[in-house]
Amino acid sequence: MDTQKVEKRVAEFEKVLGQTLTHKANYYRYSTAQEVAAGTGYYAAGVTFAATGDVHSTEPCHDHELVHLIAGGFGGDPGAFFQEGLAVAVGNKGEWQGKSADKVAKASAANVAAMVASFDRFDANTAYAVAGSFVAYLVRTHGMAQVKAFFQSCGPKVDAKVAFAQTFGGTCRDGGRGLGQEPLTTASEKERQMATTAVGRKADVLAYTPERSRFATVRVETDGGVYVGRICVPDANRRVSTSWPTTASS
Repeated sequence: MDTQKVEKRVAEFEKVLGQTLTHKANYYRYSTAQEVAAGTGYYAAGVTFAATGDVHSTEPCHDHELVHLIAGGFGGDPGAFFQEGLAVAVGNKGEWQGKSADKVAKASAANVAAMVASFDRFDANTAYAVAGSFVAYLVRTHGMAQVKAFFQSCGPKVDAKVAFAQTFGGTCRDGGRGLGQEPLTTASEKERQMATTAVGRKADVLAYTPERSRFATVRVETDGGVYVGRICVPDANRRVSTSWPTTASS
């Protein structure tokens, strides 16, 4: 872990986001995404629990996750699309997996409204890029203070679509035109073939049911034999902020 770089980045992102950390933060460094899964239950290159101030990452200084950490202080939750979009726009400087988020978004036939409603059901590489491009467009057009106000207005009983319309004076579908996509067309959805296990030496996902209470059938090989069982992937409505490893681009 690069402590000085982390502290420097935190200070920079606090200024950009107009938000300061209000409590002590902890940064846990891992060697692999498998180790992150063992420690948190989420297979990812980075996982942030903003409420407790905990960042778990395979990187010595994970800018994407640090944005999640600070933005957690906004006090509202507009959903995964906007959470990840902000982290890509600011933390990844408008790039995802080494490519311009704007270019990926423009090349895709993304239905922004559908992604806002069901972010986790879309291909991760495309979804993160589209979200990053969309939120960057909001920041350029309306300013970070307005984007922050939108996050803050998304309370437990406030629908994100309603809050978006009240804050920006339009719909998510209208705002998607900032991605250079007119008209917006329905994207083909690809369910993520991914689950988490911290048992044994090898685990392969055999099946995955993308329901609210998610289960995956997993085959685990150990020195003692081969086992097949089912594990639960946490409720999507309680999703934490994650960064997928580059090899997990299902």
